[in-house]
Amino acid sequence: MAAKPRALIVDDEQANLDLLTHILESSDMETISARDGVEAMKKLKEFSTVDVILLDWMMPNMDGIQMLKALKADPSYCEIPVIMQTAVGSPKKVQEAMEAGAHTYLVKPYDDTAIIKAIRDAQSHSKRKAQW
Repeated sequence: MAAKPRALIVDDEQANLDLLTHILESSDMETISARDGVEAMKKLKEFSTVDVILLDWMMPNMDGIQMLKALKADPSYCEIPVIMQTAVGSPKKVQEAMEAGAHTYLVKPYDDTAIIKAIRDAQSHSKRKAQW
């Protein structure tokens, strides 16, 4: 039996972590969560496989765009698809995230269907193919 795909959810709001964890685990994924980019980078080192990252933009310590740039600069993590998820939907922010290497950009609030569709799309384009 293949392992479930694993998502790293990075958000400083516990309610968002809880909601995303519920949505993803209900869709047969494993989840790991972190409250900021610094904690998320530590979690990536702890777990051998992360198939997708859902990344909030506005967080303390290391924000989402800083983490995204760090991920894309690191050969160990650069292939992991990143879905930016934030309340800021300005065209300038979307462009900045996409240029930094995000696979897609979701604006809060979003629904379960949009999240799952974004993850499936990211997985279909990823070189890191998880069975889902």
